[in-house]
Amino acid sequence: MVAETSNGEQVAIPVNDESLELMQCDPITTAIEGDVCIEDVEFAEEVDPSEFEVVEIYEDQKLIRFPDGKVICYHIDSSKEDILDYKAYHDATAELDEEYIEWQLENVLAEQEKYDLEHNIKRVKIESILRTETTGCFTTVPSKLVTPQPDGSTLIEEWEEDVFVTHNGSVFCASNIDEMIEFYEKYKDHVELHDELISQQHKCNKAFDELKRNDEKYTLEQVSFICAYITYAMEQFMEAQELTKLHHNARAWAIDPTASFNAVQLRSDHLSKEDLKHLGYNVGKFLRLRGEIIARFVKHVFEEPFGTTHIRTIVAKLADRNPEKDRIPLLSANAMDQLFAHYKRYGNINLNIIKDNKKR
Repeated sequence: MVAETSNGEQVAIPVNDESLELMQCDPITTAIEGDVCIEDVEFAEEVDPSEFEVVEIYEDQKLIRFPDGKVICYHIDSSKEDILDYKAYHDATAELDEEYIEWQLENVLAEQEKYDLEHNIKRVKIESILRTETTGCFTTVPSKLVTPQPDGSTLIEEWEEDVFVTHNGSVFCASNIDEMIEFYEKYKDHVELHDELISQQHKCNKAFDELKRNDEKYTLEQVSFICAYITYAMEQFMEAQELTKLHHNARAWAIDPTASFNAVQLRSDHLSKEDLKHLGYNVGKFLRLRGEIIARFVKHVFEEPFGTTHIRTIVAKLADRNPEKDRIPLLSANAMDQLFAHYKRYGNINLNIIKDNKKR
């Protein structure tokens, strides 16, 4: 490597392996956005830029290192004045860029964000601490109203109805929540609060029962398919009378997602909790029901294994699977629809016809 001293002499010096910040620049170029002109900039007093050194020369370029550590590439014919002027211009525009970025940052931040940034505050949103396994949850259930028309046609009005499912599976219509809150505010300081709340719960359940629609949401063929699938999956694990009870529960579920269910007994413990959740999940997805409603069915129908398990826990683990041990595979709504189409045509359940079992 060849270096140039202050008196113009060139001497050979060893090459420094230290990584260099290279900046390909043309001292003639002035079309850089900003209002800084070369004539308006000066070097800092504490640094003498004239003491720069040429660290390398190759072809028509020379690499120059300045006292502040910056290394810039210039054309080999650039004069000392050109080099110093452009170095001052580069330093000034760099400072301008930093000020612009800081100005832009301050103007895009909201007041709260600015305060947090200035005071080194980090805000993290977390799920409400009040939402626990013992607090229950809100969800929706499908409802419909069938009205015969004077012209002989039938009007079917369908909607999603809000309900509250407690941690133990009790269902309250959302329209009755205000009434319950008013009751609680009125009697919360009374000694008889507990008995009054129980009475109010019965009233709410009765009001909810009166709102139930007796019109079946699904055709007899769909209900028949559900029962056939349950028989296929559960026949070897239940006595005949228990399987019949399970069929009744499924029929009631198809008509009213929040119906009351009778607990059934299993013949043995060969089925895991995951298998029972899979059965509820598969049928529930075919009925297009939400996770909370499916979990409620599982909890009440299979009361012995899930009696002490909270609804939220069941919901969180509905789709858990263990392919090597599962006796009842987890199926998607699409897979259940394929089984239903096959059942309508051939009258049997055949899992081998499922083409794509991606859970959705």
